[in-house]
Amino acid sequence: MFVFKDYIGIGTLQCYVNHFGYQLHLVNMTDNPRYSKLCNQTDHFFMRHCILSTFLEDNKDTIDYALIIDADIGVINPCHTIQEYIDPEESVEVVFYERYYNHEISAASYFVRNSEYSRKFMHFWADYFYRLPQSFHGTDNGAIHQVFMELHFNDEKQKMQCYNMWNASRNFDDLFAYQACTKNALNISSTLFVNGTIRLLRKLTPGWVRDGWLTGTKWAPQDFMFHGWKKSKLNGEWRWPFANDFHVSECSYLDPYFPNFKYLSEFVSNNTEVMTLLTRKVKEVETTYYKTLIDRNILCKNGLIPINGFCI
Repeated sequence: MFVFKDYIGIGTLQCYVNHFGYQLHLVNMTDNPRYSKLCNQTDHFFMRHCILSTFLEDNKDTIDYALIIDADIGVINPCHTIQEYIDPEESVEVVFYERYYNHEISAASYFVRNSEYSRKFMHFWADYFYRLPQSFHGTDNGAIHQVFMELHFNDEKQKMQCYNMWNASRNFDDLFAYQACTKNALNISSTLFVNGTIRLLRKLTPGWVRDGWLTGTKWAPQDFMFHGWKKSKLNGEWRWPFANDFHVSECSYLDPYFPNFKYLSEFVSNNTEVMTLLTRKVKEVETTYYKTLIDRNILCKNGLIPINGFCI
């Protein structure tokens, strides 16, 4: 099995890109002194967005679109192309996805057009490091919610309507409540933001990646990539779904058989079963979402917004 420190899904990615002829760049943030000079955020979660923006600028003549993924993401089903996830709306520059188990916009992976707009967006996100509140802020995954708020709304009051919750956050419950507040403010039914330049794939919208543990590592044809493939969590949070080790040297261009992708039958499912499992999780999270809004006095029990902090 291909092992890259704690991340054992890298082999599936290398095999996948060899098949389709895509570029795969493993960007080491310490390899290029220029990156360290240009991107001096001391939190590497923020630094990576700055470095990736710089990397895309350096390669703007050869890279039109980039799928940015964490190292613990692997390919579960290679029968998808990257092109499937290019947004049909020409105005969309960046695509994010919403996680299933909470109210979070994920920072684990996002899809960008390699444009000046996208690169500036990534720098804006990276530079939020310098504006973080002195709280349990959730690093870049907390900050992306405030980035959405500040870029989407024009009115200062609207931009900052959830900020006090983030500023006062002391634990994951507080952080998730802040994220619920931003979700409510941004309209839970909306998918386009910042004048149509940012897309957010909502729960139950098949995107390119999701957390595999949500379905006990079961996958369906609609799935493409799984998040959370850390060796340290193997056989606990997730299982290795393949019947073999990956030998990247055997992954050849346009090989129609995908010889390395041999699956354990217990994890092979169908779209109906997987969607049933995911829908069950969504209903659980929706319950906690509305309870959080009511408990934090963001919404009243009748669904109305409190007036001067009071429900009538």
